[in-house]
Amino acid sequence: MKNTLITIAASVALAIFTISFTAPAKAPMLQAKGEGHEKVSEKLFIDDAFFKKYKLEASARAIQRIHDWTNMVDKDNKYAVVNDIRWEFDKPEQALDYYQKNLTVNSQKGVELKGTRINIPGVTELHIYKESASIENLNKDLGISTMEYGYLFVVDKVVAKVWVKVNGDVKVDEAALFAKEAASTIHKALGK
Repeated sequence: MKNTLITIAASVALAIFTISFTAPAKAPMLQAKGEGHEKVSEKLFIDDAFFKKYKLEASARAIQRIHDWTNMVDKDNKYAVVNDIRWEFDKPEQALDYYQKNLTVNSQKGVELKGTRINIPGVTELHIYKESASIENLNKDLGISTMEYGYLFVVDKVVAKVWVKVNGDVKVDEAALFAKEAASTIHKALGK
């Protein structure tokens, strides 16, 4: 029963995340002005093989700029969900402008971990979050021992958001491996 509740709660949280926090508040799910290219190059996303090393499987992709990876079967797996998200622009200034204007909504109302220092080479404006107080309280009420970490940053003309749901006592610097891989992948795709 507890595993079923965990799976349901994680699925609901992922659905809320996908619908509520990936597009500007005024025009959810639409191509909003200033949101970058309608289609993002697949080369900007972390390769499938990388996720398989962590027992994560690709979920159906309803929104092209969002790649979701999950492991809802093995509750002891360190990583339960990874959302790998990109916004691509024509110029670095456009990416930075979008990033700064949408930082609050893209943080999913999470609690910023301001004292946390993680080195991700070649990124600008790195902000790191943990889940919002409401998600933390929901997890406690359901008896779920998960944490969420969000890494938002800019690499040249690309804005990246990597959101990681972890099981147990995985720390923010350990979960950052996905953000580091995202930054590296973007650099390679842009020829940097």
